[in-house]
Amino acid sequence: MTSLETVISAYQNGDPSEVLVLAGKAVEHDPLRISHLDFITASALLKLGRLREAAEAFAKVGRSVSPKADECLAIAVTLLFSERAFERVADLLDDVESRLSTDAGVVFKLVKSLAELGRLPQAHAIIGGLDCDQRPHLDLLIGFLQATKDDVDRQYAILLANAARYPDNAFVLSALSMRAMERCDFLVQDHFAARLREPGFGERLARFEMGWARLVRSDDERELAAPSFAALEVMRHAALSGERVRRRPVRPDGRLCIAYFSSDFRLHATMTLFEDVLLRHDRSRFEIILLCYSPEGAEIYQENWPEALRSCVIRVRDMTSEAIQETIRTRNVDILVDLHGHTARARLDVVDRCDAPIKVTYLGFPGTVAGVDLDYAITDRIVTPDSSKPHFHEKLCRLPETYQANSLSGRTWQRPAARAAVGLPQDCFLFGSFNATQKIDRQAVILWSRVLDGVPGSLLAIHCARPVTADNLRFAFKRQGIAADRLVFFGNCDHPTFLARMSATDLVLDTFIYNGHTTTSDALWAGVPVLTKKGRAFAGRVSESLLGAVGLPELVADDGDDFVARAVDLAHHPDKLAALKARLGEQLPIAPLFDSERFTRHLEHAYEMMAERARAGLGPDHIDVPALPSRTEPFFVADGADP
Repeated sequence: MTSLETVISAYQNGDPSEVLVLAGKAVEHDPLRISHLDFITASALLKLGRLREAAEAFAKVGRSVSPKADECLAIAVTLLFSERAFERVADLLDDVESRLSTDAGVVFKLVKSLAELGRLPQAHAIIGGLDCDQRPHLDLLIGFLQATKDDVDRQYAILLANAARYPDNAFVLSALSMRAMERCDFLVQDHFAARLREPGFGERLARFEMGWARLVRSDDERELAAPSFAALEVMRHAALSGERVRRRPVRPDGRLCIAYFSSDFRLHATMTLFEDVLLRHDRSRFEIILLCYSPEGAEIYQENWPEALRSCVIRVRDMTSEAIQETIRTRNVDILVDLHGHTARARLDVVDRCDAPIKVTYLGFPGTVAGVDLDYAITDRIVTPDSSKPHFHEKLCRLPETYQANSLSGRTWQRPAARAAVGLPQDCFLFGSFNATQKIDRQAVILWSRVLDGVPGSLLAIHCARPVTADNLRFAFKRQGIAADRLVFFGNCDHPTFLARMSATDLVLDTFIYNGHTTTSDALWAGVPVLTKKGRAFAGRVSESLLGAVGLPELVADDGDDFVARAVDLAHHPDKLAALKARLGEQLPIAPLFDSERFTRHLEHAYEMMAERARAGLGPDHIDVPALPSRTEPFFVADGADP
């Protein structure tokens, strides 16, 4: 009878074929000796190059009592992966989860196998075991988040579990924090903030933070200027692509060619603001191109555009980045205007690499677009005072009055709606919050709670589509002493209903690190004052800019205490509030905020000033665009007819 020792002796003599013959005849009963025999068999098969058989033999040892079981499981995964036996690798998921979840190499092979099989969401239990500092691992992490994004509650649970199990996976923790903002889960946000303060880990963690998430989290301009994950991605691609080349100078005469680059030429806030500008551009002085990579379905929206605008569209959605860059070159684009910045759907590699003589960021991202080859950021003196200049990678091109365009196309005059008709409570002073819930932070909850406490019987109506977010907010307000029955939550609705709900409130309360932007202009259009306070960065200064442009600067408080005092005072003095609303109604037809014709002329002057510098051989520099004479005649009438 062949024994284990005989097989070991044959292996030591270097005869793997003899090992297999003897091992087939060996009889062992002790589980440990059996596992040792299987290990030698697996090793002999490996020496003979019979990789698939070796992998199965190592997998068998991996399920045994052998002290080398974990090592053999790892070898089995590696061999099966090398043989592209992805189904068999996937079969080992439970074993890897329970025993090798911290082995990043093994986890990568298993997750990659699931990805090859189209089963990436099944990696939920081990996804945090990937090493986010290794590019192939990071790509799988990103792919996993994309594959599970439609099931937001499940994805959040997965991220929570993985952040607890893999506390130093910076990408998982940053992804969790971003989704915690959307849910107003302040405990998770506090944890993320604490980790950011840890020496060493905080800097690493910040490198994986999305730019938009940082804008919502921080109003420290120095911190906002540091490259975010998206910025570092652009920089990484640029390093691989070689030197950039720009066409110089701008054409000396003729029309300037302005190309707007965006995926938001569709039913989107960008078009709520910008459609009229696109229509009102002076075609005798400017050739306008819309480089459109909007998702499928945008064509239906665009069918309602005037022909003058439809004819500007160049569809680049299905083009490669190189093909879009070539389009920019062959169309002789003078000024490329990116409307995304570091936001979802951005194609900043195109912006970074294209040869347009002048490149501009505008509207989509309220901050510096770090890491991208851009010349100018279009802003104004309020959102970017002189103190902001050192914190922008671009030069500031500051428009007069306000940086934000606003369209009247598609808007109808919003008369105050009856509360009962829009599902809001009657017979109380009703504050409103209409910003996206990810903008609601602890500071807002604390200040709003103080306001409610100062106005007994008042209620706060909050635009909040998801029950879990509403529950989190109820808990946060309860900790500030505000009962749940003083909060009214309402979900998503069409834009006319949204404006009607706004019109039915008494006073809109702003968020602070990231103000209302389109939402603030919507509220003002609906005839409702918006109370804000001075901000420390672009995103937190927008409401001040808009209120200045509509002639209501007194709705900008100096600080939190002043914000509370002004809100309480207005609630207790309905005559003051009525006077504000009357002034707002008077100002809307003549103030700059909704005067798209005036805004367009200012924007065009900005482009001409940029081009003038380029033609003179000068590099970009800060520009302040002068204002046109103030308007005295209304540019629209209250019934919504054309001016």
